[in-house]
Amino acid sequence: MLSRENYLILIRFLRAFFDIFLLLISFLLAYFIKVNFILSSDLKLSFYMAAACFGVFLWFLSQVFLGVYRVKITKLANYILSFLISGIVGIAGMNNFFFFAYRDFFSREISLFSFLLGILSLVFNLLIFRFAERRLVRSNKIPMRTLFVGVNRETEKILQKIKKDRFRELNPVAILDARGSKKKEILGIPILGKLDKLEKVRDEKKIEAVFLCDHLEHTFNIVSFAESNFLELFIAPSILGIFSERIEMRKISRSPLISLQKTRLSGWKKVFKDLFDFILSLVLLVVLSPLLLLISLANLSINKKIFSREIRIGIRGQEFLMYRFFTSEKSRESLSFKENLSWRETPELSSFSLFLKKSFLSDLPQLWNIFRGEMSFFGPRPPYKTEFEQYKPFFKRRVSVKPGILGIWQLKIARGEENLNFKKMIEDDLAYISNWSFYLDLKIFLRSLGAFLFRRS
Repeated sequence: MLSRENYLILIRFLRAFFDIFLLLISFLLAYFIKVNFILSSDLKLSFYMAAACFGVFLWFLSQVFLGVYRVKITKLANYILSFLISGIVGIAGMNNFFFFAYRDFFSREISLFSFLLGILSLVFNLLIFRFAERRLVRSNKIPMRTLFVGVNRETEKILQKIKKDRFRELNPVAILDARGSKKKEILGIPILGKLDKLEKVRDEKKIEAVFLCDHLEHTFNIVSFAESNFLELFIAPSILGIFSERIEMRKISRSPLISLQKTRLSGWKKVFKDLFDFILSLVLLVVLSPLLLLISLANLSINKKIFSREIRIGIRGQEFLMYRFFTSEKSRESLSFKENLSWRETPELSSFSLFLKKSFLSDLPQLWNIFRGEMSFFGPRPPYKTEFEQYKPFFKRRVSVKPGILGIWQLKIARGEENLNFKKMIEDDLAYISNWSFYLDLKIFLRSLGAFLFRRS
């Protein structure tokens, strides 16, 4: 049975053959379009096809030189650009061949038709074979036979994901462990011993790739083994102490480096979100100004105060004053985490204050915080200063984005979910930061709206 790499090479070879065939057909079709499908005495078909063959040869040779048939799959735009460059070379070669061989100028219409038909045929052929490549790569028939190195939670976690992937590219066939694990298997994948059996397992299991999940101390040996045996090598970020999906490869001064993104919310996405927050907060402040004035007057009459100001921690640990409509003299900063979640049961709240809380109207003044750029409509809730000072280093990633009014954690509170705790809040907020997208913000808004409109209490 052919390996995955050999299958891809075979597909590229077939695509190259059909590219040549389709180019010849395109050149021939261009000739008949020009002469109205009647053989011309002015431009003999035999002369034309001789020049066309030379042009096709140069076209194909240019594509090979530009890397069109490399096994590594590149972007469609790169292929089309290569086709255009190769096409210009091929048509120029055909015209020059015809002039020097027959001392005559070539038809510009035929050159144009040949170029356009050639490009269209190559794109069509490319799409068909790219589809075939992806089907083969994702098919269970030819995933790479992979040896996993290391027995730990990360190995089990990765194997679980591979098992669930219907179009998996890796086929785990064996596991080796440097320390000699007592386990016999993980998820049905046999553990065959220590690293001294690398050569034996490679031959018996016909290994095509190695996946390193072990400690950093074994990296050099595994990399050397993979390179000397021409195997693909995959390394789990966890061996570097990185437990994140925010990893990307970057080149700085032509040196390849592993980069850990601070957050997915960066660049133009951050600019767009900040602009959205600014414009929408300004519009809402203007539109809701009568309601804000009405609540302010009622709050002044009933609670003798309009606003409460709380020192909160914003993006990158910066302090700011967060505004609310006043509801209680008691500072929530002094309350425990559990007490903060049970504000509905606080006895000293007036009926009007309770209404503001339950309707979430008490948070409307935070539109001013959003307008000033201190908060966002979506994001983790801003922590108190005393709370932030007790954070573990890993928790502080929670303030790597602007705090918000709506979020995953806030949605759970609005739904009245039970068993909420500090750990779940941190997990939800970090999940939001790691998986942020405009679609996620939209989903949070729609679900928050549903929770508000259809809640039971």
